[in-house]
Amino acid sequence: MTAKVETGAVSGQLLNVLIQPPARGRAITGVVLAGMVATIGLWDSFTGTAFSLSVLYLVPVSLTALWYGSRSASVVVLVCAGIRAGGDMIAHGALPPSDVWNVGGMLIIHLFVIWLIQSLLLLHRRLEQKIEVQSHALRQSEADRYRLEMEVLDISARERSAFGRELHDEVGQHFVATALAAQALAEKLGDTREGREALAIVAWIQDGIAKMRRLARGLLLSRIEPKRLAQELEELAIGSTRGRVQCRVRQEGREIEVDASRCAQLFRIAQEAVANALRHGRPGSIQITLGNHEEGLHLTVEDDGSGFRVDQPSAGGLGLRIMQYRAAIIGAVLEVRSAPGEGTRILCRLPHGTLSP
Repeated sequence: MTAKVETGAVSGQLLNVLIQPPARGRAITGVVLAGMVATIGLWDSFTGTAFSLSVLYLVPVSLTALWYGSRSASVVVLVCAGIRAGGDMIAHGALPPSDVWNVGGMLIIHLFVIWLIQSLLLLHRRLEQKIEVQSHALRQSEADRYRLEMEVLDISARERSAFGRELHDEVGQHFVATALAAQALAEKLGDTREGREALAIVAWIQDGIAKMRRLARGLLLSRIEPKRLAQELEELAIGSTRGRVQCRVRQEGREIEVDASRCAQLFRIAQEAVANALRHGRPGSIQITLGNHEEGLHLTVEDDGSGFRVDQPSAGGLGLRIMQYRAAIIGAVLEVRSAPGEGTRILCRLPHGTLSP
């Protein structure tokens, strides 16, 4: 299939080269065509009626039809017929009847070739116009699809931000008030068993407040400045470290040069990858690596969990599809490597050509 497409493209390029007149100018091209006609006519007069060179006249006639249209080509046909008839008259002193038929047949054939060339050119132009219209429609469709995707992301970001603000302002305030009430109760009970239990409750509530604030902050991140991306990933790793699971961040290469919206999408990809690992992989460690290399920006999330079969239709679930979608809209490529018992490695590659907004 690829070979057929490449062959068609080469054929189209050759046809465009033939259709377009040379860049030397109409005068020089006309002189070249006139020289071809004169050379063929002179050769034809030498060969006489023993050998016809009518086919060779088709070369300048066809080129004229391609470059200057049917009218100019018709003039060239009449000139070629006159040169041939004149050569036969010079050779025989008169124009034999058989030569009259030959010259007439030459005129008909050459005019038919002109008509055929013009019809093919018209068909080619119409085909090019259709291709251009369809290409424009395809580009417009792609632009509309990208615009709709960005609108969906914008709506999603606004919803997440609204939820994050509500979580921080409403639920957070409620937890803080509960913690203060528990603290007051602990102070009232003093150094008793009930007092110590109240203090433990205060500690649990404060821990919940800290987790809630990290969650709310993550929801409020719709744009992340490049200089803060590594710091946000570090805070994601701190919030994801729990129990025996250790989550670490490593940064490689030079300074990041990605716009804030793409940084936010990269952070969401890392966030989703870490959440998937904690939810399904049961890992002992998670490594987040952010590297700015010569070929582009690389974000890698690797864990030593249970892994899964990538070739299965349901592999990765909805989380993997969300990550692939986020990578696609910023022009990145998402690669997933995993196997049962061998952990999972998710690599998001953003080429340098797409780093700027």
